[in-house]
Amino acid sequence: MKQQGMALPTVLMVFAVLSLVFLTTAAVLLTDLTGQQQTYADIEAQYDAEGQAETLIALLDQENIENENSEDDVISEIEDKAELAGAEDFFFTNNENDAEIFAVNFLGSAAVTGTSDAESTYNLRVELFMNIESRTINEQTTYHLDEWGLTRWERDRGFGENVSDSVDPGGENGGHEPPPPSAEECDPTSGSYFAGNCIFTDWVTLSHDEDFEVEGFSEFQSTVIMRDRSQLTIGDDLTFENELSADNDTKIDAGDNAIFLGELTTGDRFDLTVDGQTNFENDVNIQNDASLTLESSADFIGEFDAGDRLEMEVKSTASFYNLVSIGHGADIQFNQDAVFHDELTVNSNSEGTIQGEAVFHDDVTFSADSNITLEKDAEFSGDLNLGPQTVLTIEGDASFHGSVLANQTAQIIVCGNVEGYNEADDCG
Repeated sequence: MKQQGMALPTVLMVFAVLSLVFLTTAAVLLTDLTGQQQTYADIEAQYDAEGQAETLIALLDQENIENENSEDDVISEIEDKAELAGAEDFFFTNNENDAEIFAVNFLGSAAVTGTSDAESTYNLRVELFMNIESRTINEQTTYHLDEWGLTRWERDRGFGENVSDSVDPGGENGGHEPPPPSAEECDPTSGSYFAGNCIFTDWVTLSHDEDFEVEGFSEFQSTVIMRDRSQLTIGDDLTFENELSADNDTKIDAGDNAIFLGELTTGDRFDLTVDGQTNFENDVNIQNDASLTLESSADFIGEFDAGDRLEMEVKSTASFYNLVSIGHGADIQFNQDAVFHDELTVNSNSEGTIQGEAVFHDDVTFSADSNITLEKDAEFSGDLNLGPQTVLTIEGDASFHGSVLANQTAQIIVCGNVEGYNEADDCG
């Protein structure tokens, strides 16, 4: 970011002093998202190597905080170091919830306030993002930061707005938000490979066996049709603003977030991989032998109807707001919490694991010969129905607010307490 007069040297001097103070005085070891111990120097070197020398992120897990310093001590320490580095103004944004870590985000580039002449005041804005959902340690995700040190998830939800007026006030958007990435309207009939960011305004039809690739982000504003064995690969964010209809043996790979605003309808053997967050804002209807691999959180706003032998993994939180119906022989895994706001039906011969807390707000049916494991607490607000030979294992506490209708050959194993009345069972 270019400034007039002595602005750039002053920015670099402020950031250099801050970096030096942190590198020479920080004694607390940090735990990164992979569980490895890192020092401030290690983290700074990592971001230097990624071309993000102006951004320093320190990730501390809750155990280190409790062992070394209280949260108030950490905040006080940052304030003291910011003052020593010459920062005249800073603030903290606390978002307290039940997440497992907090991220301390140092915006290394100084922000300009007031006028743009040589007498401008340079402030270092230091933001403490406390327990933000998109930075929970269980996600183990690499976050791409903009020039303000914000993830796209945070920026889209308004975090950092209180510093926007002091960042690049002469920018084309008045400093209120970073300029959107450049994109152009692309013609899908001109080829199957696009190197930049693309907006497709007309219908897009992928022919049989076609490999269609966009290196950047993509917005499909009209209906998309994928014929048999076609493949869609997007390097960054992917948005379908209208219906997506896919035939048999189709595949979609999104390099970052994916949003499905219209209905998703597929044939057999549909394969979807999303490296970022996934939002299904409308109904999802997929046929047999589908595979869904969602590397971050997933929200299903509409109905979710899947055929037989579904393989599905959601590596962060999963929320279903409408009816969920899953066919026979499914293999489902949720690596964090899962919440079902409407009825859930899982048909026979299925396997399912929820590693976080499980909340069922409506009726639940697990049909015959299924094996369901809930590794933490589980709450059933509606009726629970278990078919023959089905085993439901709850490794934490369980609460049942509706009826429990289980076949005489079914089993319910609760390792913790049932609504707080009994002692924990020995589950081995």
